[in-house]
Amino acid sequence: DPSVKDKNGQTARIAAANARETKVVDLFDTFGTGDYVTPETIALSTELYRAAGNDNVSQVRELLSKGADVNWRDDNGWTVLIEAAYYGYIDVVKELLAHGVKINDVDSSGQSALIHAATRGRLELVRVLLIAGADPSVKDKNGQTARIAAANARETKVVDLFDTFGTGDYVTPETIALSTELYRAAGNDNVSQVRELLSKGADVNWRDDNGWTVLIEAAYYGYIDVVKELLAHGVKINDVDSSGQSALIHAATRGRLELVRVLLIAGADPSVKDKNGQ
Repeated sequence: DPSVKDKNGQTARIAAANARETKVVDLFDTFGTGDYVTPETIALSTELYRAAGNDNVSQVRELLSKGADVNWRDDNGWTVLIEAAYYGYIDVVKELLAHGVKINDVDSSGQSALIHAATRGRLELVRVLLIAGADPSVKDKNGQTARIAAANARETKVVDLFDTFGTGDYVTPETIALSTELYRAAGNDNVSQVRELLSKGADVNWRDDNGWTVLIEAAYYGYIDVVKELLAHGVKINDVDSSGQSALIHAATRGRLELVRVLLIAGADPSVKDKNGQ
């Protein structure tokens, strides 16, 4: 929030102006005004849309790093996320989720990425979207939710997932074993194992006996790809450990610049304080 003031009544913009940081002041003056929709941004974002539709994860990542709009739409109102979800490109979807894409945006027919994935029986993708916060109550212009669309398409496994998701049935001895293994995999920078364990039902928000979450474990060691995988699975980004430290605090304390950037983009709260008030 750029309107937050310090004890001297200074906002971030005023502080930047007093420090003669003119480029930062310019950013505050233009941010959100639409000035970022430049020919270059349009070109990058159009290319991003194509890359997502071609399942080109590395190109998607590169274009996003160059400033492509993660929420870009084509002329039919399809977002980059909807394009990837329609074709079932789960790794592209995860990359977009890690960059803070608006998960519940809909196309001109009122269909969200979740509805598109559910209609086409993409079970694992539906699970990823639900875990990441996709809203199953969103209805298209025909009044269909994702569950109804799946039922009409006779995608029974997807319907079963909607009927059981979030019921608490996942906290079983098997889940505990998987989640403990997930914690170790995250601490070993083993992205493929992290992905596999999450697909089997490991708890993305699992904590060890010291209150460290899987995300904090990965952030502490700077394992950025593991962090992105956890973010793509809807990990609670602002959870703290027994000292009140979040993943963002751990990453910032250790100077992990790119990881801090990833966490901030994904919604990490920089105002969270640990037990020492830091």
